[in-house]
Amino acid sequence: MDVVAYDPTDLSGNKMIGYSWQSGFKTLFKSSDAGATWQQSGVLPSEIISVQDPNIIIMSGASGFVWKSIDNGMNWETILSLETLP
Repeated sequence: MDVVAYDPTDLSGNKMIGYSWQSGFKTLFKSSDAGATWQQSGVLPSEIISVQDPNIIIMSGASGFVWKSIDNGMNWETILSLETLP
């Protein structure tokens, strides 16, 4: 998996989602055993692209926030929030 996220509502930490660019199809996978095994769950939107620069990190959080760092996480810029949505 290239990108993995735990389900924040699952206190056991067993439920995860992830995707791998190596699958070639931008396939979304789910795991219910903390990543030991993965099952295909769907396909990601075509707008999702792989960032080629290892210094760029994009993260999302609660309340519609999306942040971007271009220096490997040293500094962050808010690029989206509920307040900035139309």
